[in-house]
Amino acid sequence: MSERERQKQTLLGLTNQLPDSSKKPSHPYSRLPEFKVQSSST
Repeated sequence: MSERERQKQTLLGLTNQLPDSSKKPSHPYSRLPEFKVQSSST
């Protein structure tokens, strides 16, 4: 159970960090649609 709980916590942390980073101006790439398109094309 300990392992399962830890995995859940890690998942929650990652999910929480995803929206947090998007909201914060820490990710300039996210704001650039061109960069995203290029990355997808590659």
